[in-house]
Amino acid sequence: MKKLFYSLLFCGAFLGVYTDVILSGSEESRYETLRFAQGDIIENVEDIRIDNALEGNCEHNIPIIECDGCRYEVGVVKVDSEFLKKEGMLELAEAKESTLNSIIEAPGEISTNPDREVHITPRIPGIIKEVYKGLGDKVTAGETVVLLDSIEFGQAKSDYLKAKAMMELAGKNYDRVKTLSEKQVVSQKTFIEAESELERARIELRALEERLHLLGMKDSDVQKIREHEEFQSLLPIIAPFDGTVIEKHAVIGERVDVGFGLFRVADLTRLWVWFDVYEKDLAKVKNGQNVSLLVLAYPDENFEGQITYIGNTVSEKTRTTKVQAEVDNATGKLKPGMFVTVAIHLSEKGGALIIPRDSVQSDGADKIVFIPLKDNYFIKKKVLLGTATPECYEVLEGLKDGQKVVTKGSFLLKSELQKEKFGEGCPD
Repeated sequence: MKKLFYSLLFCGAFLGVYTDVILSGSEESRYETLRFAQGDIIENVEDIRIDNALEGNCEHNIPIIECDGCRYEVGVVKVDSEFLKKEGMLELAEAKESTLNSIIEAPGEISTNPDREVHITPRIPGIIKEVYKGLGDKVTAGETVVLLDSIEFGQAKSDYLKAKAMMELAGKNYDRVKTLSEKQVVSQKTFIEAESELERARIELRALEERLHLLGMKDSDVQKIREHEEFQSLLPIIAPFDGTVIEKHAVIGERVDVGFGLFRVADLTRLWVWFDVYEKDLAKVKNGQNVSLLVLAYPDENFEGQITYIGNTVSEKTRTTKVQAEVDNATGKLKPGMFVTVAIHLSEKGGALIIPRDSVQSDGADKIVFIPLKDNYFIKKKVLLGTATPECYEVLEGLKDGQKVVTKGSFLLKSELQKEKFGEGCPD
């Protein structure tokens, strides 16, 4: 332990030298000098600690890594040989240089696009005669979802057909009076009255036809009513666009009033995701930027989208701004209400030393990884991290290209190290 004490003393003196350099250097060079000093000290302290773990003895005069009560002091964990033989319990990966996509991560929630969502409601009261769709069913634009038996609808059709007959009668009377007027058999006043009666009939028919359109009838539906003189009171309720039924309240035999929500239909092929971006990162976020989503239900899949809206205000409490992205959901795996992690892609960085994300653990304020020491011994090593992505971290200091780190199982090693640290240790 004395050797470790003097090594740390040396590093303290080393830091004092760099402090003098920083204080005496130019203002422009101070940041880089400090960063170099920090990284250099991390490397020196970590290398000395690893050397001590391999060569040093503890206070009980045995190799420190073999001492059950002292090895935690240098961050060493011993793993049972039988545990190592179990496939998939511990996995290793190499730190390697690669191109790194710079990103910003933010928590978000998926929602439907309000412009592609509708509550299907009747425009007149009636009794539900038939229900053609259920929860989760697909609907297409113009498809009938409910058949409504409505007295008001039957009356509207009856009024329309009556107005049609009156217009036809007024038209025949007008033709007769016009012929007689040309022969000067009737007065001009009689002709004008017949012409006015025909125009009134036409206006009445157009008004009643428009009423049928307001109830949801298309031109082809009105044409059928006109041709077949159909008096049935059954009104088809149709879907306005393609989508999926996400709410259903329609029940056969139930009487419903105007505005009653029969169905809620949404287009789920394109969804929105809302997320919060901190004020300090707003300058990096632009409309049209690509984003990818990490979803707990599908950890091995990425879902792509683009930013379509950046909020105009900043929350006084959280110092964040609401940002919206539109995401393709052709697979149907994303569900409104899901919580996601949004990764905003900013730029690419070449020559970055990267390690898998699951290899990094937190140790107080420090970030650590575990590297193989020898045989079934592993040692923690502090690292200085840079850019983070959903899959990996950039390592600024602490590792070298090709150095192996524990990925799967690193949390178990950290837990074992803490268990040894707070255990009883060696008897004195």
